[in-house]
Amino acid sequence: MTGWHAEGAFDLVIIGGGLAGLSCASEAIKRGKRPLLLESAPRLGGRAASHWDREWGCYLDNGPHLLVGAYQQTLAWLQQLGVDGGLLRDKRYHFYTHKLGHHALELGQGWAAWKLLQGLAQLPEIEAKDLWRLKGLVGGVVHSHFRGGAEATVTQWLQRAGSPPALFERLWEPLCLATLNEGPGSADATLFATVLKRLFLFNIAHAHPLYPQHDLNALLIDPAKRWIEQHGGIIRTGVRLKAVEQGESAITALILHSEGKPVRWVLPQALPVVMALPVWSLGRILPQWVEEQGWTGWSASPIVAVHLDYGQPMQQSAPMVGLPGSVSQWLCQWPVEGGQQRISAAISAAYREVSWDTQRLIDTVHEEVMAQYQPISQQQRVSLSGIKPRARVIKTHRATFASWPGVNQQRPGPTTPWPNLYLAGDWTNTHLPATIEGAVLSGQQAAKQIFSAR
Repeated sequence: MTGWHAEGAFDLVIIGGGLAGLSCASEAIKRGKRPLLLESAPRLGGRAASHWDREWGCYLDNGPHLLVGAYQQTLAWLQQLGVDGGLLRDKRYHFYTHKLGHHALELGQGWAAWKLLQGLAQLPEIEAKDLWRLKGLVGGVVHSHFRGGAEATVTQWLQRAGSPPALFERLWEPLCLATLNEGPGSADATLFATVLKRLFLFNIAHAHPLYPQHDLNALLIDPAKRWIEQHGGIIRTGVRLKAVEQGESAITALILHSEGKPVRWVLPQALPVVMALPVWSLGRILPQWVEEQGWTGWSASPIVAVHLDYGQPMQQSAPMVGLPGSVSQWLCQWPVEGGQQRISAAISAAYREVSWDTQRLIDTVHEEVMAQYQPISQQQRVSLSGIKPRARVIKTHRATFASWPGVNQQRPGPTTPWPNLYLAGDWTNTHLPATIEGAVLSGQQAAKQIFSAR
């Protein structure tokens, strides 16, 4: 192996250029430190990356990624990066079913529990007597405890709290799938309670959906890269971490693969290293330790995205429409800028759909788009009747960790047994699901842990 020398002096090394790694680098710079970030792929972004489609002539995200007003760390980070006007705010969540047509959820006014109940009262087939039974649910959300403990599923908790059956299909299941990438029958109740608390029980603006007006590269990844490099950070892509060398009490060297050859980089003494990697990638680097922690048995939950391009302007009732009980759980019409011909389906917890062939997925989503879609005119309805859209299907088999009951008790903090090795990533213990906000928060937590003690 040859020696490898990074340019200049650094205060930390970050392995992984997803949102966790980028936010960690940004936080380090805010604290007056200089990071070196290494990413194995040719581009940054990880699971939030966008891909250039040569035939379509545009960037396509891995799948629609919704932001909400409760993403306080992410929104503050965007402000730090100088991103302004990249998100379109809505005050309502829009739904469609064949039986009930189009309807929406919007919070009311007043104190936390009351404004949530006011919003739920707007949903079809929800009666006042049903809402009175929800007092147990609101109490559990407010105090973050409820019967069933850490091993309860969302369904078990909601049933014990007296949630009316109609709310499962109308709201709880779509919301659980979207935030935890898991259905309520197998999702962790503690994580879901945290979601409800952050969305519905504080500032009313926290519940508002925020639709990206650009692809994720333009909204998040490129601004982060530009800001980090403008402020002295160094980013290198195409550099893969293959292994680490351990001394008596620290990580002493990184075994890298760069430009087609292995490289051994001996670390300066006590230089912090942040592994901003998914748990299954960490298992490849530190297999014995990961096995000792019991993380090798962690399951992953898949997501399938279906992008349909209709070749003409489309008009959904809202930029995002939930389809409870359908394969296309959410139909999204963004990025808003230049994306009005496209409609994308986000299929979370796609344990079944990930095995479907491409044409079956395209046909299913197209049928569901047409079922809820409102053409601009009768003439357009006729023109769309036999249309076959261009399509792209993206299957992410390991989109997030599986948010099964008890998973929070297994999630680690940023520290490790090695004093110069730290962890980041949406799977670490942020108390949040594996979301954009969770990834951003994890990177910030790692940087704060390193430099608050120095």
